[in-house]
Amino acid sequence: MLCYSITIGTIDEKGIGKLHGPCAVIFFVIWVIVIVKITIFTGKVRQWDPTVISRRSIILKKLLAYYVIFIWCYCIYGLITTPNDDQYEKKSDKYVVIVEWNSVLINLLWVLTFVLEWK
Repeated sequence: MLCYSITIGTIDEKGIGKLHGPCAVIFFVIWVIVIVKITIFTGKVRQWDPTVISRRSIILKKLLAYYVIFIWCYCIYGLITTPNDDQYEKKSDKYVVIVEWNSVLINLLWVLTFVLEWK
């Protein structure tokens, strides 16, 4: 929560601040790890008791978790392979934007898949 608070708190700053980037990365990495771990756990629980979570819900959770992992791998690969020249700086910013927005959207959709379990 601290990293999330710092990330959100520094967005409105004109210079974004020195803490925005590291805190955003830490927050998103933790969020992705939690989503993957909970998806694996709910999948195992469903094998034990199928009434806990619907098949459709676990399939959606797995697809979204796989997608966000793929996006992270794609963007990390892109950042590593993009030359570090000034003219390519905007090109590397592309990967940061892709991972940020996909992580936010997909992680929130993942959370919303729990709505399928409400009765």
